[in-house]
Amino acid sequence: MKIRLLIILSLMILFSGCSSDNYPDLMPNKHGDYSVLWIKDNGGGYNEYPLVFNKVNKVTSIISLEEAKDEYPKLSLIKQPAFIIFNENGIVLKTYIKEEAIEFLEENYNDK
Repeated sequence: MKIRLLIILSLMILFSGCSSDNYPDLMPNKHGDYSVLWIKDNGGGYNEYPLVFNKVNKVTSIISLEEAKDEYPKLSLIKQPAFIIFNENGIVLKTYIKEEAIEFLEENYNDK
């Protein structure tokens, strides 16, 4: 019985940490759409805007990792560039690899 309770409590904590209450301003308001938080590369060079981002509901770009950590501490960002993709329920992908984010969006938008 105690193990069941522990499992249930653990799941509740896990789901509450990933809930849409965390950063509703980053999430799309339409079912089936996506939004992106993009913490750009700090190399000082040009950050090419991926074409698939034109299909996305909203793209929020931040240049500084420290600014992103301050504004969105629950995302536990560790480096840049970072790409966090949201649907109407919360985070669906968190990656530090640009090509992975692009591939995810292309696959999901080509299905529509």
